[in-house]
Amino acid sequence: MMQPVKPPSHTEEWYRCLWNPSAWTNPSANYRYLMRFADNLLKMGSVDEMERFEMLELATGAFCHHIEEAPPAWRNPAADYDIYDEAGVQTGSLSGNRVFRHEPGMKPGPMEFFAQIHEAEGDRPVITRTYAQYGVFRDRYIYTETGQKLTLVETGKLVDGKMIKRLDDPDTYRSIIDAGLIALEEGDMVRYVALWEREQFSIFRQCSSCCDRFELREDCHSCKGMGFIEDPLCPSRLPANHPAHGASLKK
Repeated sequence: MMQPVKPPSHTEEWYRCLWNPSAWTNPSANYRYLMRFADNLLKMGSVDEMERFEMLELATGAFCHHIEEAPPAWRNPAADYDIYDEAGVQTGSLSGNRVFRHEPGMKPGPMEFFAQIHEAEGDRPVITRTYAQYGVFRDRYIYTETGQKLTLVETGKLVDGKMIKRLDDPDTYRSIIDAGLIALEEGDMVRYVALWEREQFSIFRQCSSCCDRFELREDCHSCKGMGFIEDPLCPSRLPANHPAHGASLKK
């Protein structure tokens, strides 16, 4: 007689989420999940205060590792994108894994998709509703079977049920960086992760010339003393062949 499979305990499930690389696709979201999970385990009596502290230390270490080691992701499942052809003309959009073909300014219904991006290692196949191979998705591009190279341009991301655009105000961005450093120095990881997430969802990146170091920043010609610059590879940046190239999507 077969013995029933014993389901994993809540604590085992927590560690499974901690060590599962795919769970860290969105580092800040998984960190918050593990924090809430550990708090609930303490309330349930599954762990004591010392065990909870050790779990939070592990989660913090894993978060720091993944934000340093993970390669930049061009496509976020929670974001929407416009799709441009090689002439800089919008030919459609992408929502989740669904590809829509339409003219600029149009907004098709969720079931009017033309094709879907299928998850896979390396190049991800783009398959039409009739199960034909439309192309492959790589980095921020869709390479079609007919030889086209289509560019994805991010238009917004769903956060807490609300679609928001990337932060594009330099003063606000500076204040978030400074607040994040204070939170890190004070050991307030919950606040630090929240600020880090907002910092990442912006059109800026750290200046590679001065690295935002105070003693170098003031005389830095690359960033003009700001410590950061507009990211030329920002997912919301319009393609080079677009008439408004160089302008980021504004609120």
